[in-house]
Parts: sequence; structure tokens; C-alpha cells
Amino acid sequence: MKDFAEDEDISKNLLFTRFPFSTENMISFIKSSWEDKRNIHYAIANEDDEYIGTISLKNFSYIDKKAEYAIVTRKIIGV
Repeated sequence: MKDFAEDEDISKNLLFTRFPFSTENMISFIKSSWEDKRNIHYAIANEDDEYIGTISLKNFSYIDKKAEYAIVTRKIIGV
């Protein structure tokens, strides 16, 4: 996952990712996401359990019954 976040071609298009992305930032993101009730993040993996991206539901509004979604994947050659 860290290699993915450190890919400049990917991170340059993400609003809240700073390049380069440190190990400490990655660990902090993962730990904080476990307790965050307004955002849900899932890893996307291939058949070999290799991380290829993330799908997220973010900024839940229980009052407005709305949320944002985000899908970020790396380029996969041969698919």
C-alpha cells in the first residue's frame, strides 16, 4: 500500500495525499480509519492478494442520507 501511495502518477491526483508519503503517515491513516465512523475504506486486491487500490465511502451525512465514494486503483497491465 505504501508503494502505491508513493507512486507520483497516482498521488498527484489525490487531494489529501502528499508526495512522498511516509511510513508514519500510512500507519496513522490506517489506525485512524479503524475508529472513523464517517469514512469506510476497503482494500482492493487481485487473486494473488496483491494490493491494487482502495474503495471508500466518505463523509457520511446521516441527516442528509448522503456520502461520497472514491475508487483509486493502479494501472494493471495485461488485464
